[in-house]
Amino acid sequence: MIKALECQSGHLLIRVYQGDLTKVATDAIVNAANPWMNPGGGVDGAINLAAGPKLAPLQRSLGPLAVGEAVLTPGFELPAKFIIHTVGPIYRPEAHVQASQALQQCYQNCLALAATRRLTSVAFPAISTGAYGFPVGLSLPLVASVLRQFGREENSVQRVELVCFKTSTAQAYHDYFSTDFNELAYL
Repeated sequence: MIKALECQSGHLLIRVYQGDLTKVATDAIVNAANPWMNPGGGVDGAINLAAGPKLAPLQRSLGPLAVGEAVLTPGFELPAKFIIHTVGPIYRPEAHVQASQALQQCYQNCLALAATRRLTSVAFPAISTGAYGFPVGLSLPLVASVLRQFGREENSVQRVELVCFKTSTAQAYHDYFSTDFNELAYL
């Protein structure tokens, strides 16, 4: 297991660690959903399994969802009160700019929705870095940029947890946020 890391950006406390998103007791966790909002595999499958049978029909009723869009459901049987569902981009190197913008929109829209609902804490998986193929190393500056900007704004969200399931992803997040993030945060 990778050691947990905490860093600050404006008013926002950011926690980075390896763990199981379905066991996190924040106000909301983020689900990396598919556009049709059909329960699938990966993060989405784990969340549906842990949330219980009431989530799947509600989730389906909210589709289709555009890439970058975010919607909220109850957390049902999860420790988190709510689930914010977002659709990450499928990464293609020839469409890097569009995929990067779409990934940032996922994080921005999830955080904006959380703030609108006056939530104080949100836990994210590494959106699009699994089956959708977004390279973890390319995603990190994008995620950090959104968090830096959001930390400068006055809103209800005080804590963001970046919960990585895979050890290699957790190590990349830990390395990035312990060095590059803090250096860039004070430019």
